[in-house]
Amino acid sequence: MEFNGYLLSLRLKQEHLPNGYPFNIPCLKSFEKLDFHPNVTFFTGENGVGKSTLIEAIAVYLGFNAEGGSKHFNFRTSETHSVLYNYLAITKSFKQIKDGFFIGRKFL
Repeated sequence: MEFNGYLLSLRLKQEHLPNGYPFNIPCLKSFEKLDFHPNVTFFTGENGVGKSTLIEAIAVYLGFNAEGGSKHFNFRTSETHSVLYNYLAITKSFKQIKDGFFIGRKFL
């Protein structure tokens, strides 16, 4: 099978995980490894299970601003993202991100 994507897999580093948020949200309690499909990967689930938190952590890990924007557009109005990105191990292909945009989330 030919791989056309950028991200191959994602795992949560299990050593020294802190207690509390975000590690106590449902999708992370039993998280081991996610293999990305070469074309598209969907995140589905009920409200509050951690989809947005995980996607935001992936974006921050890859160098995107947690509040949204393109890869090198960094600003901060407040610390809104979790430390989850520090505990991710992402396997990437040889391809480089040429362009991208992350639509962040803001809690009021």
